[in-house]
Amino acid sequence: MNNEFLKFKPDTALNLFEKLFHTGIFFLIFPSFFIGKFVAIANPTSVRVPTENPEYFTFKYEPNFAFGFICSLVAFYFFLMLWKITCQLVYIIFRALEKYIESKD
Repeated sequence: MNNEFLKFKPDTALNLFEKLFHTGIFFLIFPSFFIGKFVAIANPTSVRVPTENPEYFTFKYEPNFAFGFICSLVAFYFFLMLWKITCQLVYIIFRALEKYIESKD
C-alpha cells in the first residue's frame, strides 16, 4: 500500500471543504431516493383495467412513479442546498480560526 496515501499534508480549508462537499453529494442520493419512493407509494394513481365485458372497466391502484421521481428531485435539491449552507458555515468558522491563528504568530 502506498504510504503517501495515508499521510496528511497541509492544505487550505477551502480545498478540504470542496472535497467534503463533493463527497457529501453522493450521500444525498440515498435519502432523496427513499423520499421519492415513499411519496410514490403513499400517493397511488388509478389505472384503467379492462374487464371481460368490453363496455366496462375497473380501476387498479399503482404507485405514482412520476410524482415520486419529481419529489425525489425536489428533495435532492433541498438537501443539496442544506448541505451547501452547512459546508459554507463550517468553512467560515474554519477560515476565521485560520485568520486568528495567523494573527497570533
